[in-house]
Amino acid sequence: MPEITIKKVEGRKVVAIGGQGPYDKVGPIFGELYTWLSKRGIESSEPPFGIYYDDPSKVAPEKCRYEICVPIMKETNGDERVKIKTIPEIEVACITHKGSYSQIGSAWNKICEWIDKEGYQWAGAGREVYLNCPETTPEEELLTEIQIPIRKKESY
Repeated sequence: MPEITIKKVEGRKVVAIGGQGPYDKVGPIFGELYTWLSKRGIESSEPPFGIYYDDPSKVAPEKCRYEICVPIMKETNGDERVKIKTIPEIEVACITHKGSYSQIGSAWNKICEWIDKEGYQWAGAGREVYLNCPETTPEEELLTEIQIPIRKKESY
């Protein structure tokens, strides 16, 4: 049973492509970002992640908003498609899902229930940090850390 923990995630500079559409169709954007970085001689400093702004159970898939991000250390300039931005430090609740991306919903449900039960509330968009590469890792061995920015619920 995956454990839920709370941790601080440091701020980081990223290259990012934002968009709108079904979350299960964002995979090729990671390749696009890595190709963009490779052409500029820039390496990624940490695992890539996606920031997912909408709940696909409440928002039509074609209207779901996302940002696909790859952390970098080197200075560079973006272009019309690829943006350079700094993601601020945040406190998150996190859980690690092992297995297929198509089965990640249960981990999202578990962490959402935990946040509510433990007296927290969302403080920003949820993220998925992809800890290994789907091109070189068997599907059942894929590791994805779900991070949800949190803050304590205010009591009145």
